[in-house]
Amino acid sequence: MARIQFSESLKGLFAARKIFLAWPNFNRVPINAMFQFNENCALESYCQIFNGLVLPFRMGAFSYIHGIAAIHVLIGRYCCIADGVVWGGEAHPTDWVSSFPLTYDKNPLPALTDFCATHGVTVPQEPFDSSVRPIHVGNDVWIGQGVFIGSGVRIGDGAVIAARAVVTKDVPPYAIVGGTPAQVIRMRFPEDVVARLLRSEWWRYSPADFAPMGMSDPLAFLDRFEARMADDPLQPIHFGVTTGQEMIDAVRGGAVA
Repeated sequence: MARIQFSESLKGLFAARKIFLAWPNFNRVPINAMFQFNENCALESYCQIFNGLVLPFRMGAFSYIHGIAAIHVLIGRYCCIADGVVWGGEAHPTDWVSSFPLTYDKNPLPALTDFCATHGVTVPQEPFDSSVRPIHVGNDVWIGQGVFIGSGVRIGDGAVIAARAVVTKDVPPYAIVGGTPAQVIRMRFPEDVVARLLRSEWWRYSPADFAPMGMSDPLAFLDRFEARMADDPLQPIHFGVTTGQEMIDAVRGGAVA
C-alpha cells in the first residue's frame, strides 16, 4: 500500500487526466492530506471520488462513490455508490480455538509484540490465509447507503444493492438484493431482457453513441442498439488510465503529463 501527500502536482495530474475528487468548483481535498492506494491501482478518466482519501484498485469511467473506497475494490463503469459502504477485509479462522491472529499473523499487533519481547515468549506460527480477497463490482451497479460487502464478493452488471444490506455472497447480474444477509428481492428485468443487456455491453461504448437511443424503455433501447450494431457496429471507447505509480511520480517529481 502506498501513502502519499496530496500536492499541487497530484492535483494537477488528476485535473489533466479527468479524475474528479469532488463536485464541480468544490475543493474538498486539502493540500498535504494523505492518500492511500495500491501502487498498481488504475483509475479510468471521468471517474469520480467525492469523499475519503482511499482510492479503489480499479475504477471505471463515470462511476462515482460518495463514501470511502478500499484498495482491494474493483469498480466497473457507470456505478453509483452511496455513502457509508463498508468493504470487508481480512479473514479470521472460525474453526480454530480462537479467531484471534495469535499464531498465524506474521506481523502481529504491537501489543502482542511488546508482550512477547517483554516476557521472552516465542509464539509458534501455523498456516492460515488471512489475506484480503478482491471485491468486484460490475458495470452499472447501484449500491445504497450503509451497505456491507464481504471480502471476495462479486456483484454482477446492472445489480442494485438496497440500503443497509449485508452482502456475503455473489450477486447475479440485474438482481435487486437487500436484507441481512442479502437475498434476491427480484430481478430488474425478465431473463431474456437481462441476456440482451449483458450481450449488448452498452457501457463499453461512448455516451454520445448510445444515450440518444433513449434509455427509459429497455426494450426500445435494445431494439435500436441491436439494429445499429447489425447495420454499422459501434466501436468501444477507450479512456486513459491513471496508475498508482504515476501518482507517486507526480508527488515525487512534480511532473504532470
